[in-house]
Amino acid sequence: STKIASLVATHGIPWHVYKTLYRFVALSNVDPTTCNGNPTGRNACYLNESERDANLEEFNGLEEWQKSHVHEWFTLLKNDDEKIDFQMMIEHLIGQDVSDVLSSLTENEFKAAIGAAERSLNDEDLVDDEVSPSFEWMDEDKDGVLTVDERMNAVLEDCSTQAQDSVVCDVYAQLLRPWLPASSMSYDEFKAMIVTEGASAHDEVSAQFSSFF
Repeated sequence: STKIASLVATHGIPWHVYKTLYRFVALSNVDPTTCNGNPTGRNACYLNESERDANLEEFNGLEEWQKSHVHEWFTLLKNDDEKIDFQMMIEHLIGQDVSDVLSSLTENEFKAAIGAAERSLNDEDLVDDEVSPSFEWMDEDKDGVLTVDERMNAVLEDCSTQAQDSVVCDVYAQLLRPWLPASSMSYDEFKAMIVTEGASAHDEVSAQFSSFF
């Protein structure tokens, strides 16, 4: 928990890694019969076993603090068999369905999956139909805007249903709250936050954090 608190206090939400979650909906449902054509972007076959080394190389190129967040996610959510149900994590956090190819991953496989999505996003950025279903799912009262509470509820739901230590997971979730834009967000603002990796929110809170030193 100390490591998590330090990561969040210094860097905030790992937006760059969080952004990859939206790409797994497409990647986990790629038609394997199309792989001979070496498709890229949303249609890439990067989750195939043959892509493991390239995926890990991509993951290892992330900033150290981003990789540390991935490790902490794994530690918080791993099962007794030392594997993570990444399928459940994605469905709880962004409310979209992914295939069971991601349902039981070791830490190394989890890192490779993140690397696969990174490669896919390098090919092609997120588009509306990857982001809008999550906005609609989080918008509990269907008023067309997301409050901070609505955005936080997805994280807290994942803690309550998946984390082995829900208390530590709840602490982690609450540490993230100040890094979220405080005002309600329209869909366009929400999409911009995801696509630009929370840039404006990060700058605002970083300035507040720096003012204490």
